[in-house]
Amino acid sequence: MSKSSLKKMLLRAGATVVGVAELEEYLEGEIRHLNRAVSIAVDRTLREDTLEHLNRLQKKVVRYLKGKGFRSLSIPPD
Repeated sequence: MSKSSLKKMLLRAGATVVGVAELEEYLEGEIRHLNRAVSIAVDRTLREDTLEHLNRLQKKVVRYLKGKGFRSLSIPPD
């Protein structure tokens, strides 16, 4: 996965901060194969449209990763 291309895509789509972390040494068992995490933040007041915006960004990440042949587990914003 190209971290920089993923970050650029999300920043252009309205994310304020994008982080990608390597988690391999912290995971065990059934989720060990999910060895990277993507975090997205937006600089907005927390309202319903903010959550909708985060959901759209999250779906972009999932499509991007699947398009590159990666599996993903997405946890919706709460």
